[in-house]
Amino acid sequence: MPNLPHLLFPRPSVVSRGKLSGSSGAGYTSDRGRQAVRIEQQLTALEQAWQRKEAVLASGMTGEIPEMVLVMEIAGTMDNFFTAVRKTEGMEFLGEYDGELDIEDGFDLYDKENNLVTQTIPKRVFLSLVNQAAIAELRSIWQAYQSNQALSRGKGKYKALFEVLADIRPYGVKDRLLEPGIREYLEQYTSPDAIVNFEVELVYKQNDRTSFIAFEQAIRQANGQIIQGSELIISDLHYHGLIAQAPARCFEDLTESTNISFLKSSAALAFRPVGQVIADLPDEENLPPSGSGNQVPPPSLLGEPVAALLDGMPITNYTRLAGRLEIDDPDGFEENYLARQRLHGPSMASLIIHGDHSENATPITSRLYVRPIMRPKQHGSNWTEKLPETRLFADMLIRAVMRMKEGDLETGEAPAAPSVKVINLAIGDPDRPFMNNIGIWAKVLDWLAFKYNVLIIVSAGNHTPSMIIPSRDAEGQPLSIAERELEVQCLYVRERNSRKILSPGESINALTIGASNIDGSGLPQEFSNRKLISENNALPAPYSRVGFGFDRSVKPEVLYPGGRVMGREQVTMP
Repeated sequence: MPNLPHLLFPRPSVVSRGKLSGSSGAGYTSDRGRQAVRIEQQLTALEQAWQRKEAVLASGMTGEIPEMVLVMEIAGTMDNFFTAVRKTEGMEFLGEYDGELDIEDGFDLYDKENNLVTQTIPKRVFLSLVNQAAIAELRSIWQAYQSNQALSRGKGKYKALFEVLADIRPYGVKDRLLEPGIREYLEQYTSPDAIVNFEVELVYKQNDRTSFIAFEQAIRQANGQIIQGSELIISDLHYHGLIAQAPARCFEDLTESTNISFLKSSAALAFRPVGQVIADLPDEENLPPSGSGNQVPPPSLLGEPVAALLDGMPITNYTRLAGRLEIDDPDGFEENYLARQRLHGPSMASLIIHGDHSENATPITSRLYVRPIMRPKQHGSNWTEKLPETRLFADMLIRAVMRMKEGDLETGEAPAAPSVKVINLAIGDPDRPFMNNIGIWAKVLDWLAFKYNVLIIVSAGNHTPSMIIPSRDAEGQPLSIAERELEVQCLYVRERNSRKILSPGESINALTIGASNIDGSGLPQEFSNRKLISENNALPAPYSRVGFGFDRSVKPEVLYPGGRVMGREQVTMP
């Protein structure tokens, strides 16, 4: 190990807690007169929407529950608003998320210097479950605010809310389809009769099956169904999810005018893609050679597993892996998983045990616990390794880690790998780049890391589209390696939105790993007709995703040598 400098931390000290200034905590105010007109119109529209819902309930429409999910969008942020919701009769706090607010006509907003705001600003969205009593209470609170009456205890936050409230409305179809990638996922199904599997997050109600029953009725009305055994409830995270399937024709109209009841059901919060592609498999003749590997000690001399890998199925008799793996496959994923279809699992297992093969490092001295979580699937003539399409990945994660640390509670089996302290999950969801809000995969990792006191290592994800950078300057002269590096950095900036980290890389308790532009291959700057794109070891690899995590934290936290990239110059004819 190299001698590294010590990190010096200051001595801890106790200080008094300061008070935040400002009514909203967001630094924004609005024109009270124009704001009063806007909110009055929105509350009236909300009351009318409830009347329409009551008519639907009276008609016995399938999939409806006697409650409504309410959306409140504010300019900026506001802490602890759930306290005010809890004090409001008939209203239950469901959650909040961040986004960006486009300033609309009729909403005058001013910053701290009293300048009119015209650009896009941050927003916070609160979701609440309301009934008729809650809507009446909202009207009462608004009238009290309008007449400058003191608000009752616990409801003072409504004063700050009304000052920066941009919208208050029922939760609609467009809200349920906000997840990145869901619309593109649905567009893949071109036949109206094709069956679409999709993930559904339901309104969480503790010890209450109302949401499940309502959604099940609605999906059946559309000739769909809930996948048996896919339901997952995590009370600690207030999460209730499942996988459903329905004909593709149900998704032809994704507006509020759709007549598909499950798309409009008050029981559903979000629809997401399911069964994400993880790794494309090359042709068999292009698979890497097995190599001689390092001398493997007898299995009896290898220690109990300290590290675990959740990935595809490895090749157990692969030269570098034989005798070093402890495979635990309770789901039977190995069946029909041919050796030529196993790519990601063997690669990750070899990386964990040996590191970069070019450096001939000393392998780890304990067995590697491997839990397969992917299986192969054919698409035409190509094969990919994918997550199962009939199970929630969050459920698989929970069951896998519980089996390691607690054992199988259903069968009474002992813990499969109680000595594991580090869990590697090199899987990212290409349909869920991190925008502003922590996804359920990341929340589950945070919860598992805390519950079982383990370090979970996740991947920041790869950016797979081809990179196109100039190879020559304006005079037609070849760019130097330094000039190519500058072009790569400019490309990073231009493509920053498409290079955001993939879920669950936004996890707070996990350690997110990206790839650095370094390896031990010893390749020259130019090889055959290829040129090294960048030689700067301090930069991320050109394919590695980078960006912000939750609350603009830096992601990834660590870069691991991932390999330099060479490019081929494309000759264009005049």
